[in-house]
Amino acid sequence: MHSQWPISGRSTELDHLTTLLAGGGTGVLVVGEEGVGKSRVLSEVTDRLRSQGMATVVVTATPGSAVLPLGSLASLLPAGSTSTGLPVLPVLRAA
Repeated sequence: MHSQWPISGRSTELDHLTTLLAGGGTGVLVVGEEGVGKSRVLSEVTDRLRSQGMATVVVTATPGSAVLPLGSLASLLPAGSTSTGLPVLPVLRAA
């Protein structure tokens, strides 16, 4: 099993995001240069929220998903849902 080093120097960001989302916030957008630790911070926050019994979903914007409306949400769609003829927005809302 792969274990991560303990995160350090990010307690302010972790506490702020955890408090915001646990207090009823429905989402956050984390942006920054490559390699600054965005994914690591989000991983820690989602672990904290899940340990409190909250459901979490992480989506990632990519150059490829940018060309599709709501493309970064495609990973939330059930497999095969785009080929079933179902309207995409209701499927996304249910995901």
